[in-house]
Amino acid sequence: MAGNTTGNHDSYHHGDLRRALIEAAEQAIDQRGADQLSLRAVARDAGVSQTAPYRHFENKDALLLAVAENGFALMAMRMAQILGDEFADEQERSIALGTSYVHFAVEYPNRFRLMFGPRIGLIISGSDGLSDSSAFGMLVQAIRQGQDSGQYRAGDPAEIALPSWSMVHGLANLVVDGLVPVNGESTASIRDLVRVCSLALLRGIGA
Repeated sequence: MAGNTTGNHDSYHHGDLRRALIEAAEQAIDQRGADQLSLRAVARDAGVSQTAPYRHFENKDALLLAVAENGFALMAMRMAQILGDEFADEQERSIALGTSYVHFAVEYPNRFRLMFGPRIGLIISGSDGLSDSSAFGMLVQAIRQGQDSGQYRAGDPAEIALPSWSMVHGLANLVVDGLVPVNGESTASIRDLVRVCSLALLRGIGA
């Protein structure tokens, strides 16, 4: 929501200003990365006064945390849809979850780096933390469903899910950093890559 209406932040309805600032920050991070973000630039991009962001965010870290929370929420929404789908084979569900995870990283590489980077880790260590029932929690649910169907071995699903998440997260980082090539944002290309890695890992947790 850009424009040359600096000083017109009073025209925003209650709650719209916060959302507009987060959206402006997301666009800036997508284009230039989180390190280049400034409240002054976000205010300019949102078309509001330089002091307007402080109505909702104490500082830059607070805005970055809001962007990260939005990122986790979007990732969780996409993965929740997969958990609700019907799959004849639970391994295919795990592969679909991994594909969604890596695809998010490819689609929003700078947000992904922010979400799992040290800066957000330092911020949340001094707060109540992110309300994150996203990637790992959903992978645990998928493992539990695979156990219920007899496709995965018995045991603590969280312990079984950890190496799977580590593999998918590591793969996402390798792809985002250009160390493992994929065909642009092609879902099929990402899915094929996730499938190769996942099947190798899933052989170790199969029943």
